[in-house]
Amino acid sequence: MPEATVEGVEGNKLTEDFCKNMFTAFGDRDRFNEVGGWSSFNSALSKPWVLVMSVWDDVREGSQSSTHPISV
Repeated sequence: MPEATVEGVEGNKLTEDFCKNMFTAFGDRDRFNEVGGWSSFNSALSKPWVLVMSVWDDVREGSQSSTHPISV
């Protein structure tokens, strides 16, 4: 994986320093560390997870190739 090309950010792995430097470089709020950072993330990964997906079709927007008539 190539090295980061953002000024003030070194490396190419998701480490604590890499993430903090990215927030700083882009002037973003570091919400990840505000809510516990890596320790909270690792704790969450040790618990069961549920994958939630929403599948839908909006025929009026033509989101599916179909032969339904489109009347707006």
